[in-house]
Amino acid sequence: MRHGSAALGRRVGGSTGTNLWGAFGLIGDMLATGRQGSVVTLLCDGGERYAGTYYSDDWLAAEGLEASGWVAVLEKFAATGRWEPREDG
Repeated sequence: MRHGSAALGRRVGGSTGTNLWGAFGLIGDMLATGRQGSVVTLLCDGGERYAGTYYSDDWLAAEGLEASGWVAVLEKFAATGRWEPREDG
């Protein structure tokens, strides 16, 4: 959801973040196999209610959630078009 928010210039919530993760996986597969087409998803929710949680680095740390590995997957996909999710995701 943070990656989507940064790309779109507006906050999105967890449902939208999940949709984007799935769409990126599909797009990565299409690119890897040479298929063409369009992928459509929805912006399901705004991220306003997550301001004090998932958008807060302090909250993530307090909950023991580490985002850097997921961020690396998304940054690599944005730079290369290769979808290589982590083993645990």
